[in-house]
Amino acid sequence: MVALFCLLLNTLLLDPSPDPGASRPFNFFGTLDVEDMDHLSSALHEFSDARHNHTIVFGHYPLVTISDTYSSRGETLSELTQLFSVYLCGHLHTATGLAHRMYARHLEGFLELEVADLGWSHEYRVFAVDHDLLSFTDTPLDRWPIVVITNPKDAAVLAPEREPFGRIAASSHLRFLAFSPHELTSFHIEIDGEPHPEPVTRAVHMSGGEKASPLYVARWNPSSYSKGVHEISITVTDKAGNTVTKTQKFSVDGTTVELLGLGRLLLSLNFNFLVKLAFLGADAMTLALLLLPTMWVRYLNYSNPAGFALWRKAQLEHMSGVRSALSMRSALSSPATFFREFSVSTLLRFAELSQRPSVLLPLVAYGVYIPFFPWFIGRFIRYRMFSLFERSSVTLVFFCI
Repeated sequence: MVALFCLLLNTLLLDPSPDPGASRPFNFFGTLDVEDMDHLSSALHEFSDARHNHTIVFGHYPLVTISDTYSSRGETLSELTQLFSVYLCGHLHTATGLAHRMYARHLEGFLELEVADLGWSHEYRVFAVDHDLLSFTDTPLDRWPIVVITNPKDAAVLAPEREPFGRIAASSHLRFLAFSPHELTSFHIEIDGEPHPEPVTRAVHMSGGEKASPLYVARWNPSSYSKGVHEISITVTDKAGNTVTKTQKFSVDGTTVELLGLGRLLLSLNFNFLVKLAFLGADAMTLALLLLPTMWVRYLNYSNPAGFALWRKAQLEHMSGVRSALSMRSALSSPATFFREFSVSTLLRFAELSQRPSVLLPLVAYGVYIPFFPWFIGRFIRYRMFSLFERSSVTLVFFCI
């Protein structure tokens, strides 16, 4: 008989949704103000002081898409995540199918686990806590049986700084959860490709009958797998003939499996910084294309006016020739030639703007104005004036005047 018992767990909702709410694409980023940060800090420190086993935080936005500020204590969101055990989120889901499993083990020691979209991918998550080890499986709707191996835990999502992985070495049984609307009829366990000799039995709640427990166990000797990473595979079949095989890496000594792929990369990027950098970079590149050819042309005109007149004539003839070359199939037959002539033509056209101040100056003023000044000032709400700034090139921030 295996007794099941409850642990002291805390769950906390993190809601960085924009207020007032905006539609796509303006709601791609979430925001946390000082009040939100104070509430989060207070709750996390309260849970930490109570010495609870785990603090599970969940929210819609991944941490990389949350724009935060400082709490009244001067704490950042990155500092507060040191009190997380795991962060469960969505929003990016599977990145339109490019990253089916978006999991990350952050430097602060906690796990961030994206779940696929129930509406589009038709998947949901079964999450379990076994002796303070956090396990889960993401499974499609209407796929049975569902299997969650809780001991030994999956080494790919093991958080040694948050979980007592030493309990794996001290355990006497393999443990897994199995669910199905039909009676489960057979179980098969393999470790490192070898069939496990011990039979599978169903655990019994101390407070209920056997029928109430989805937990199944089999005796094992963890010392046989004390070094390095190993593989466990459990196949479960129900009375309707449905069969599912759950395979995962595990370790007894706390060795982790590196999470790789696009999902891990996306959860490690600082989207707020990258979007700002891309926006400012594009703006700076535009200003450079406007100003550098202009400065070059004015330098030529100042240093050698006669030579500049000759260069100006050659410039116009070259632009005319490039225009003809671009219309000929011969230019298309050589990509290198086409690209070179197109680049020269583009740069000469920017240089041509130096001769047209009425066009050049408004474009330069626009490029300088956009990153630093309000886009407009006006009435959004009766009797209230607002100035609208673009701080991340996606998220709109309103300041009341």
